Amino acid sequence: MVTEWDEHRSRTKYLSIRDKVLHYPRLLIASSSPLLQENNSPALELFLTSAKDLRDAIVHANPGWTAGTVDAPKIARFMHLDHAYCGRVIDSAVSVVSEIAGKLQQPKSIFWLQNRLPDGTFDESVFE
Repeated sequence: MVTEWDEHRSRTKYLSIRDKVLHYPRLLIASSSPLLQENNSPALELFLTSAKDLRDAIVHANPGWTAGTVDAPKIARFMHLDHAYCGRVIDSAVSVVSEIAGKLQQPKSIFWLQNRLPDGTFDESVFE
């Protein structure tokens, strides 16, 4: 799973971001079930829905897009971004990483990760 290789077919087998978030932490501690799931982590639910839609709109953008194509919902999502929505997406990603570190009992391993300040920005040290 970690190598994203299908040994039976001798080819790459890419995992979804959902599979990675659910199973990589589980594998680290040899757990039989995921440490986080959408039903026990609102941040993960947001990250795997709205945040993933935003990510897909950026990463899988079609440069030849025209109105009415299958990419229309992705483009619409990207074109209607606002500061508050982007903030929620960022906060969900930070929360998911923090929750995983907590479940792994390794909170100090993400010493570099910071939440946004009350005004919505990050401390200047984030950019050093």
